[in-house]
Amino acid sequence: MQALEIAKGLEATPKNLEAVAARTSPEAARWAFTQWRLRDRAKAKFDWALDGLFVDEALQQASHQAIARYHASLFPTGVPVADLTCGIGGDLRELSARGPAIGFDLDAERLSYADHNCRSAVQLYHEDSLSATWNFEYAIADPARRVSGQRTLDPSQFSPDPVKLRERMRALKLGAIKLSPMLPDSFLALLGGSVQFLSNHGECSEALVLLGRDLEQLPPRAVHIRSGESLLASVASFPQVETPGNFIFEADPAAIRAHCLPALAEAHQLQLLGDSNGYLTGDVLASTPFLTCFEVIAVSKLDAGALLNELRRHGLKAESIKPRGVQIEPAEWVKRLQKAEGHPASVLVFSTQVGVRCAICRRRP
Repeated sequence: MQALEIAKGLEATPKNLEAVAARTSPEAARWAFTQWRLRDRAKAKFDWALDGLFVDEALQQASHQAIARYHASLFPTGVPVADLTCGIGGDLRELSARGPAIGFDLDAERLSYADHNCRSAVQLYHEDSLSATWNFEYAIADPARRVSGQRTLDPSQFSPDPVKLRERMRALKLGAIKLSPMLPDSFLALLGGSVQFLSNHGECSEALVLLGRDLEQLPPRAVHIRSGESLLASVASFPQVETPGNFIFEADPAAIRAHCLPALAEAHQLQLLGDSNGYLTGDVLASTPFLTCFEVIAVSKLDAGALLNELRRHGLKAESIKPRGVQIEPAEWVKRLQKAEGHPASVLVFSTQVGVRCAICRRRP
């Protein structure tokens, strides 16, 4: 820790590395500057980042603090909860704030960092959690999704195996498995239980599979972490239109992934827009954290000349191009439309049965 204090506020230049090494050791100096680099990156996830200790790969996989707090809220207060893959302790720290917390990991360095990050307020075990005796009724796991340092979406390569976790967790009161939202519905359905797709800062951050002996199996759900609102998936068909109304609403990625577009449309008297898989439309403003509203100014075909004419006619400048169901390069189209000047506008591009259409819009607060 001495090297950390000496290196605080210094750039990782050869001269500074040499100076810190002279007072500690070359290994300690390299470790200290690495920690300050990782701490700087960790600020995007944790408000305690500047006091934490991190491993690069573990930091990349760690839950954002808001999501870790949500995970912890799923479990009763005052009862032991085990993090079966605790890593550097992002989830474990939030679990310890609500009651006794237990951490397992196969990596001794990560366990030592978890102990530091959790302020030594947890029980830690350097062993395989699937081989251990489970003296608890609640648990969470975040299987590693890397092989030789590369990310994989092959569940058979995850560690620990999600299918084996499922078998153990079915006997608990509540178990939760954090997985990539990019995994297919077929695999998530294989695990059983209920799936929540978590939204944080406009991204679908994870698929959280909930299991337990008394857990009611429900359709997939989208959960908006910041507001606490949630939506259940719907298989109902819903009207689709080719022309937008006064407003276009962009659905949150978690709502799209959880198949909640029909539920959103029904709740807010909206219609699905073309083949966009994410745009809804209507003539009345709708208020929900699952929708971002754009006011439609003009509609055009996907043609640079036609779009430029419409932008100029309305005194607008295209600051963003947002395609849905259409394969175009947004940055390239922003450059094509640079000659139009004025107030900022967004161009929403979507596919319909009669071709690709563009809606020039102002984003509404």
